Amino acid sequence: MTLLAVSILAGCGADPTPPERPARYEIVPEAGDGIILARSETSGILIQGEEESIPSRVELPEDFVFISAGDYNLDLDDIDEQIVVVKRRDDPNDRVRILVTDFDTLRNTYRIVWEGETRAQNVRTFSLYTADVIGDHLQEIVCFGTDEEGRQSLDIFRRRQAGTVTGLSFREIFSAVADGSIEIEEQPRSDSYRTLQSTGASYPIQVYRRNVATDVPLDLVRSSWYWRAQESRYVLANTESIPAMEIEEAQLRELYNAESEEIELFLRGPWYRSIGEEMNTGFELAYFNPETREIVLFRNDTQERYEWLNSYKTLYEGGPGLWMNLQNEVLGTVRRQLSITVRGLDSLLLSMEGAEYWNGEYRRMTEGIQAGILRRYEINTPDFELSGIYRNENNEEFLFDRPYFSYRSDDHTWSGGYNLVEIGVPVIELKVMQTDDDESFNRSYSVEYREQGSEGQIVRTLRLTPVELTVDGPRGIPGDPIVLEQVREIES
Repeated sequence: MTLLAVSILAGCGADPTPPERPARYEIVPEAGDGIILARSETSGILIQGEEESIPSRVELPEDFVFISAGDYNLDLDDIDEQIVVVKRRDDPNDRVRILVTDFDTLRNTYRIVWEGETRAQNVRTFSLYTADVIGDHLQEIVCFGTDEEGRQSLDIFRRRQAGTVTGLSFREIFSAVADGSIEIEEQPRSDSYRTLQSTGASYPIQVYRRNVATDVPLDLVRSSWYWRAQESRYVLANTESIPAMEIEEAQLRELYNAESEEIELFLRGPWYRSIGEEMNTGFELAYFNPETREIVLFRNDTQERYEWLNSYKTLYEGGPGLWMNLQNEVLGTVRRQLSITVRGLDSLLLSMEGAEYWNGEYRRMTEGIQAGILRRYEINTPDFELSGIYRNENNEEFLFDRPYFSYRSDDHTWSGGYNLVEIGVPVIELKVMQTDDDESFNRSYSVEYREQGSEGQIVRTLRLTPVELTVDGPRGIPGDPIVLEQVREIES
């Protein structure tokens, strides 16, 4: 849908330094009213939404407050364990806790076998996952969060090999809070590790804190932690100072002290991708609309529209930015987390969890660039809408319920989303997300629409001719047109 998103440029109205992105787990959770400092953009961890919540498999005692739950395989048997995130009503520190529950084959039920306490307090920013951070093919429990002061926390728990008489047991191997960021740096691992023939490198942990010994608020101190097998825990290896980057532009300096709403307004409008992997020949755009709370991304035949749920301010080593939670407008079950680093007044770094093909550096579109595109493409909205069922004598049927559609014939069943625009001629683009063959693909058609009244009826005729969208507009491709009709009775 490359041409479609050009329509977002009309109401907007500047050009490019390459991003360096080391492989790592970098988590910058939502910061509440505080500010999170991070060395670079984050790859993100999905935080479970309320409508996707999993109930606890065990009945919790009255002194526990249930937060969330997830199923994990912690001991490589055939039955998953469940980790339940809770708080204790009687905890004076108000810490987030995790409960490991295991299936008891004798009693045919789940029971709590271990309880762990983290240094996180804010349940809205808490995220949990399992990963082999040590490199011995066992899964550690990794918990990121923030405390009541907005500082980032990280707690890692490792399984005790012997366990206890009650079953699985874990112990803490790392725990820290920081007013900057905490990062687990992924290390390359060999093919023999991936085939379970050997162990792999352990992941270092970098902790960034403000340097209180200087008057520059952006000066940081980095502490490097490494796994030490002899002590069976992470130990501090070295500490070094990291001076703040020089900020020349007064406006950019102001963004460091701005609230998230001000940074949202700074992002308003279109940005084009200048550097990134899998670059295409056409424009690849990101469009931010803080007023309507919408973010649109498009490249080639792909357009993704997201509802902008919320934003939290972050400070990365490369500059100030935002950490955003998004929800796909067409597929409501698709959630994304997006991090933005403002590298300059006309340059930003974008990183989206789960959709890395959008990642890269983006430059603000100047008025000159926009005007050049708009002179080349005139994109409007057709003077008709599509709604309801259209059929023909070949047993083909389209159902339009904006922005969704479904199609049925003797041979196929499709469903997905559609967009109707006018690029010289009306064009409809179908994003097929579900088929009887579990495929996903796109279709584009030029549209001829006719409506006429006859004997108490309105007859709407729809002719769809296959096209492909190019930089010069829609172009016909081989394929038979689809002609359909919709008949509506005229109400008195």
